[in-house]
Amino acid sequence: MGKLLLCSDNNRYNKLDKMFKMNFEKSYEYIQAQFNLCVYHKLRLKNENYYEAGNEFIVGTGTYIYKNSIAVDALKQIFEDYDYQFDKNDIVGSFAIGILKNGKFSLFIDSGSTYDIYYSLKNNEIIISNTIYHAACVKDSNEFNYDDILALSLCGVYPGNETFCKEIYRLSGLQTIKYENGIWAVEEEDYRSYNLTDKHIWERMREKTGQLDTIFNKAGMFMTGGQDSRLYLSLMLNLGLNPTLYYGRGNSLNTCTKKDDEEIVREIADKMKLPLEYMNWDENEYEGGAQKYIDKYGELYSIYRFNKNVLREFEEKIDCELLCFGYFGEMYRNVETITDFDKEVYTLNEYIDEIYLPAILQRVCTDYAKLRRRIYDGLLKIAKCKNIDPNRMEKGDFIKLNVCYRYRADMKMNNLANLFCYSVPFFGDGEIVSVLENVNYHDKDNSKFLMQGIYFYQPELTEIPFFSHIKRKELDKTTFELIDKNTVSKYKDRIRKRVSNEHLLRILRKIYYVIVNDDKGKKELEQEFSEKKKYTDKMVQVDWLRTKEEAIFEKLENRILETIFLYDEVLKEIERQDHHKV
Repeated sequence: MGKLLLCSDNNRYNKLDKMFKMNFEKSYEYIQAQFNLCVYHKLRLKNENYYEAGNEFIVGTGTYIYKNSIAVDALKQIFEDYDYQFDKNDIVGSFAIGILKNGKFSLFIDSGSTYDIYYSLKNNEIIISNTIYHAACVKDSNEFNYDDILALSLCGVYPGNETFCKEIYRLSGLQTIKYENGIWAVEEEDYRSYNLTDKHIWERMREKTGQLDTIFNKAGMFMTGGQDSRLYLSLMLNLGLNPTLYYGRGNSLNTCTKKDDEEIVREIADKMKLPLEYMNWDENEYEGGAQKYIDKYGELYSIYRFNKNVLREFEEKIDCELLCFGYFGEMYRNVETITDFDKEVYTLNEYIDEIYLPAILQRVCTDYAKLRRRIYDGLLKIAKCKNIDPNRMEKGDFIKLNVCYRYRADMKMNNLANLFCYSVPFFGDGEIVSVLENVNYHDKDNSKFLMQGIYFYQPELTEIPFFSHIKRKELDKTTFELIDKNTVSKYKDRIRKRVSNEHLLRILRKIYYVIVNDDKGKKELEQEFSEKKKYTDKMVQVDWLRTKEEAIFEKLENRILETIFLYDEVLKEIERQDHHKV
């Protein structure tokens, strides 16, 4: 259930299979003319991920729960039920499923588009893999969208199915790859919404996940002191799962943790009588050697800026069947991006220029106008599907467009976890999110709606303070709003919105850390400033950026510069593979 490989060409298939077998154990293989398929076990679990019925079969990767069963039992029932009326929304999870039945093969992912499947289809030759990198390794030739890499690094995501490798696309939850009579094709269905009311979101989620305690013997939860992970924990506790809490301790700007955050996680563990394990996420100095990690994980190697300790902890320490994170929790509350936006009604163009795209992107892109047109077309398509007027958008429409960001940017860690064990972003379920999109905007002010969810599943968790956005907050049970009662942090937020000079902001940040006695914050501020030159120097090694002014990179955050550099490492590895093409 760890990886999936499908190629119509034997030589391409054999090359990728050789790469995969170095790290993943083969589970099931199907070889026919123009059709070579293989699925591989997870790295820390070996449940079967295929079911055969004569000359027909079904395979699955990721995590799929169907009729209160998992693995081969779930696949058998999906196979028996699969016909033209089959609704994949009845499957809970983050998955890819391929099924050969009645002479037709279909491959689809969950409707929420949380699981990564990438494909290249040209002249009836298909390549399918879990990562862009591996698909590119066996393409005839590769051309890169460098502006897409910059957009990914600065924005985290771009709408649509294109990737930074031209002619490689990401499969969406509305698409199905089909093979019949020797012809490969990609079919797309219409977006659908559900009649479920927002008042029943919490009940419906519990209904869909109601038997998890009978399916999984051991669960884990990556925990912080914030809101989103607590929503997941409340659901897990309600369902009878008592997960081990994992907490990452890091000393870098990418894995920074605060004293208050860790204290609250300990308080949660103590109050709910849950085991707590600490993960070593300390930064390891980048010394090259990325090739073996890229060959194993593809572009996912760059998680936490290629922190080898994070990857090592997954490989050696994670000991559970089901592992959850707090992803998609932000969609259940209003985020500062839209709350602080000074327009109540705005156009799609204003959304792109004033919210979606950072202004500096224009200075680093080679063809910003072309990139912007693609982004506009992608968002316009989503707007039309969801009946949003692009000339008159309201704040409540924000989540309907922002969901494409969450489905792409938030899912890297989930897809990495699915290589090792089961992992599901339950609150990103396609059916649930389609209902969430219509929850009244003001019902989510100050996290009211999300707090109601936590209280619904596990009221005791609302009695413990929250540490959200580097601030302690408490629940006001009369309004169900999460309130920041610290006067200093309130003033800090007001000042931050009004000051744009980076030098002045740095001085004010230092003063703030002194006032609140945050020694780690002071240290991180100094570290951020001292490491700027190291990160800007790395840009010299990126060939396609050498024509850019160095002053541009000095304005970018270190994490963005590092992300650009790590994507470039992937491109170099693809080019290295190009010299050994089949």
